[in-house]
Amino acid sequence: MSALRTLLALLMLVSVGACDRGTAPLPRVGIDAKVLLDAAVSAEQAADDLEGVHDADDSSSEDAGEIDAPTFDALEATVVDRGDVRVGRDGNGPPPWFNGTLTLPAPYAIPPLAESRDCFNTVAVMTPGVNPDSHAACLAGGWLYFSLGGYVGRARRNGSGAVVLLAGEDGIDGRVACNGDGDSFVITASDIYTGSIVVVEFPDATRPGIVRWQQLLRFPTPEGAFGGGFSAVTASDRMIAWVWVETDGPSHLVVAGPHGENPRDLGIPFRRPPHFLRASHDRLVFTSGGDIWLWTVGRDAPENLTQDDPEQWYPWIDGDRVVWVDQRDNPRGNMWSPDDPEIYAYDLRTRTRTRITNDTGRPALQYAPTVSGDWLVWMDYRNATDPNPSSYLADVKEIWGYNFRTRRTYTIQGWGRASLPLVDRERLYFNCERGPPLYVTRLMPPAD
Repeated sequence: MSALRTLLALLMLVSVGACDRGTAPLPRVGIDAKVLLDAAVSAEQAADDLEGVHDADDSSSEDAGEIDAPTFDALEATVVDRGDVRVGRDGNGPPPWFNGTLTLPAPYAIPPLAESRDCFNTVAVMTPGVNPDSHAACLAGGWLYFSLGGYVGRARRNGSGAVVLLAGEDGIDGRVACNGDGDSFVITASDIYTGSIVVVEFPDATRPGIVRWQQLLRFPTPEGAFGGGFSAVTASDRMIAWVWVETDGPSHLVVAGPHGENPRDLGIPFRRPPHFLRASHDRLVFTSGGDIWLWTVGRDAPENLTQDDPEQWYPWIDGDRVVWVDQRDNPRGNMWSPDDPEIYAYDLRTRTRTRITNDTGRPALQYAPTVSGDWLVWMDYRNATDPNPSSYLADVKEIWGYNFRTRRTYTIQGWGRASLPLVDRERLYFNCERGPPLYVTRLMPPAD
């Protein structure tokens, strides 16, 4: 536990720095991936599997459904020597999902929350603040799930009762996504010892999850550095989508059914690794090559929604609304060095684009929009000493919002260090960076 506290303290410092720097380019990692397991099954079989998990009295593979998982011998035969990278678990052993299921350890409470009198009218969820990307948090049933530095945790929607579900220790790195089906969720996990990467579906946190997809990565580096795994994951009631990358090789955007059935690589020669994935029902949006892409379940290929030279990034989707950050009004900027970008919204029913922010007289940076129902919220730098920084560094970062019903703009959090919001209808989650960084929540103000 002391090691966990130390790591969380370090992550607290990293979270602040990374948030100020903006999102760094995705590393190109992994090499010569070899498929060992395609655990995708039909929708009917997946439903049977999950029902079996709910009815199980233990976590045995018989109760979890038929999974043709690789044996440990198969894993051993395809892994090269990467040196001594042991953390605590026996590095020569199989990954914890070698039998086709993954049972989460008993949850334990996150270390006591630091108090900050500067986070006015909010409830603290956890410290340090959530990973510097609001895509790292999602909601399912009555729960908020979040990822932080390989850890996966959850709290009640009102912010109380935060616990760690996957400790991110002993060589395991995890990310979480919510698939909109009751309390169910998905974890992508990577094992640095064996090079095994998996997508695991959980009916809830108390039942074993079922491996739905798996790859085994090879590592050419003599120093034994872990080189491969997942860079993004998202889910909805109609799909799971994830990106895994290889060293000096292509990035793979894989889409599958809501239980991991029929996974396929979209097979697009992306100029840059696809990232900022977000799913809503049967639609998926993401960024690649400075454009916003849309893929719909049942279609062969995604559609480029922007198709122009100025860069767009950080898309979010809810129903028929897509929002993103856009440089079309000042084409000199880009994702890595923004220059007065604006927030845009796109209506998929009418195929119309609307500029939401419009800086007049004092160019300002806007970033990290999310949309839910009638609310669109984003980070806004307009009241900073330097309102248009090129590196996301600023002394004042606020959260502003636009309501599609009232067609008005609102100051949601007007004090200086609020960042990376996630809005869910009437509730807001964000990083409070005044004092010790906290991930906090509050109700949205009324839109009148």
